[in-house]
Amino acid sequence: TVHGRIFVTDLSDDYEEAMHLLSNSSPLRVGSITIASIVSSDQDRYDLSLRGSRMDEEALIDIRDPEIVRINQLAPGSKIRGFVRGVSKEGCFVNLGRGIVARVKLNQLSSEYVDDVTRTCPPGKLVQGRILSLNHETNKVEMSLKVDDEAARSLEMVREGRIFTGTVKAIEKYGVFVVLIGGLTGLCHRSELADGRLQSDLRQHFSPGQKLSVVVLHVDRNTRRISLSARESRILEAQDAQDDNVANIDAPADAHDEKAPENDVVSDGGTSEDGSDVDSSPVDRKTLEVSGGFRFEAQDKYSSTLKRGRASPEQPIVEPE
Repeated sequence: TVHGRIFVTDLSDDYEEAMHLLSNSSPLRVGSITIASIVSSDQDRYDLSLRGSRMDEEALIDIRDPEIVRINQLAPGSKIRGFVRGVSKEGCFVNLGRGIVARVKLNQLSSEYVDDVTRTCPPGKLVQGRILSLNHETNKVEMSLKVDDEAARSLEMVREGRIFTGTVKAIEKYGVFVVLIGGLTGLCHRSELADGRLQSDLRQHFSPGQKLSVVVLHVDRNTRRISLSARESRILEAQDAQDDNVANIDAPADAHDEKAPENDVVSDGGTSEDGSDVDSSPVDRKTLEVSGGFRFEAQDKYSSTLKRGRASPEQPIVEPE
């Protein structure tokens, strides 16, 4: 039997799509058939890729996350995304490509104070940063994950229930990827593209560059994974909720059944009128556990069978048995 492996950075030309392929709703299942490109081989072990740019080099594909296989493809100051491979007390390590790993020191993990490295950068998390330095002799890469103000503001603006007019970036069998603001991309699953069920190929209904109104369903701020909906019923529901909020803000005092006494002090939101503290604990968000890669059993040059679908988060691949 001939075995193949796929690094997490070889799952897609867009790492948001790679995150979906690593999720529980992934179309990749044990025993399923998929098409892969062989990128290298060593005796009976093959390195494979699911990148569209590898499958059809002549196709016009929007490559958001380029394939990095050599350190000379990087340059100090350039922005790049990758997946956290492992953490330590001194910082973390980020997979940028096959055999290319960047070190992020503790003081470069965040613009804010970090008291728990694992919570800030859990293994498998998709992160974006910039290259600080390169050592071509030792093949070492230093990286910073400090977020610039523009990116932070963009992510802060993406909240559940907000409506955006985005741009379709990519179309897959399971849904459509939509660019929102600041380069942030969300996935609109095919079940959320219309109130009715779409039976045909999604490419018959959507095209890259098309404007699409969507509402934010969920935002995972740890992984920057955004779930969207284009269903008209959800958008109307979100619009009604926004209208209700505006109406409550603009409502005059005499519109309420009971008028507030003239001498009452208005609370600042941190305390109640009797001086007691108001509970403002943040809502605990579910953090998605991300596996590191897949193992495939090759059938020929271009096709392979998924053999096993889980890997250690510290290891981006699954070694063959």
